[in-house]
Parts: sequence; structure tokens; C-alpha cells
Amino acid sequence: MRAHRYEYTAANGLEAKNLLNAALDLLDAHMKLLAPGAKFVHSDLLEDTPVRLTLALDLAEASEISVLNQAMRADG
Repeated sequence: MRAHRYEYTAANGLEAKNLLNAALDLLDAHMKLLAPGAKFVHSDLLEDTPVRLTLALDLAEASEISVLNQAMRADG
């Protein structure tokens, strides 16, 4: 069986949210393949199906911008 691996990169907050939503949709679609004909995926199937997710969320630049904005407001 061919491995299904997905890797995405987001460059801003909107892209990050869209990718997270797309990842949830993709996971749901794969789970539904394991339960053909079912109206919804049972939690047992979700718990028993091995899935690996690695998430690296770098908010350093956003934090720096927040600090700069606060400093500018304090000066203004």
C-alpha cells in the first residue's frame, strides 16, 4: 500500500488556519474510507487508527510585532 504523507507550509495566520482546517478535512476523508457506508466515524475508529501528526508553530515574529506595536502605542 502506498503511504499517504502530507506536508504543508503556511506563511501567515490565515494560511495556517486554512491548512489546519484542510488537515482536519483530509483526516476525516481518510477515516471515512475505513468505514464505508457509515454516516459518521466512530470515536473507536479514531482512537484505534494510527496517525502521526507533527506540528511546529512559530509565533516568534508575531510576538515581536506585538511588542513593537505596544512600544509604539506607549510612545504615542
